[in-house]
Amino acid sequence: MQIILLLLSFFSTKTYIIDANTNYLKSNIIINKTDINNDGIASATFNLYKDNKIINTYKTDDNGRIILSLDNGKYTLKETTKTTWFKLEKINLNVENKDLTINFKSKRIKPCGIRIINFDDNENIITNSIFKIYKNKEEIGENNTGGLLPGTYKIKQSYVDDSFLLNKKEYKLKLKEGEIKYIIIRNKKKKFYTSFK
Repeated sequence: MQIILLLLSFFSTKTYIIDANTNYLKSNIIINKTDINNDGIASATFNLYKDNKIINTYKTDDNGRIILSLDNGKYTLKETTKTTWFKLEKINLNVENKDLTINFKSKRIKPCGIRIINFDDNENIITNSIFKIYKNKEEIGENNTGGLLPGTYKIKQSYVDDSFLLNKKEYKLKLKEGEIKYIIIRNKKKKFYTSFK
């Protein structure tokens, strides 16, 4: 597909892109993703949709910027970054032969936390047990863990003192932004039998 550049006005320095096969004007769309201090957020991933189908995926550069050249039409731009500490963005675009600059000033997400309390049958606290915390099958911490992104987490006990039975149940927690959740997990004492003849 041949692309040519055309200056539409003798007095204007604005550059437009024309598709030689369709003669449709393409519009330049500039996306800026910054924090509240106007510092660019790099490596933010966006999917571009048209007619509910993904047509391309883009990442912001070191300055938090993406530059697109689009045909006329209706699009949706949706951020899909999975590890960002900033809120994900989404916008509907109606492109009509007009350049657009979209500025996302993203707020930082407040971290979440998990606090585990481990009891025995008599409501005594067990202090020497270990719990693994997972997100999307990836281990991300042990026992009391903070600095977590919102989402769903699973908790499994991996160690407890020999006088207790290991709790093999898998616990699931869903955390909202800034939320700290407490979970109580119990272990049963082992029963020891002594026989006398």
